[in-house]
Amino acid sequence: MQRTFILTLFTSLSFIIAYYVSLSPLILAEFSHALIDFLTITFSIIALKFIGENEVSEGRFSYGLHRLEVIVAMINIFAIILLSLIVAYTSITSLLKETTNSSFALIISSALASILTFFASPKEKDDLGKRGLYVHTISDFLGYIIGFVIGILILISGIRELDPVGAIILVILNFALAIPLLKESFFNIYGRFSSEN
Repeated sequence: MQRTFILTLFTSLSFIIAYYVSLSPLILAEFSHALIDFLTITFSIIALKFIGENEVSEGRFSYGLHRLEVIVAMINIFAIILLSLIVAYTSITSLLKETTNSSFALIISSALASILTFFASPKEKDDLGKRGLYVHTISDFLGYIIGFVIGILILISGIRELDPVGAIILVILNFALAIPLLKESFFNIYGRFSSEN
């Protein structure tokens, strides 16, 4: 998990630097997705430090762990919604103002993120959690490849509108992929509160 933490940190940092250089809505969309992954891994590491891996592997959950689950679920829901709205706003603003963005920054940052994500994927897939992380990492990898391809298309065609349109499409795809997480988080919150009352 430490390797994944470091690689998602570098992925997030590379996107924020690339966004600062280019103001590309698609890079911002990729950053928002990378940031969610980084925060999720960070919360997992913190939770494991507090409760210990043995208790999780043996299925022993404490009242405090349930509270922590609720807090993390709420943070995930709000972060996904907030970042999606910010990226959608930035994309629409970019379309209306006809801003020019650096396709080179998009190509480089997406390629770098693809490589880092590939190395972040777990090599062993022997349990359900690791298989789920592997599938999630592969979907991230494909999302960054889409960013790379759109960057190449912008470079070749000169159609700058592909950047914000690609960002909106990526936000929709990420939101659609996040719906199961959002549902699970909502039911987790609802179930925990109703069982505690």
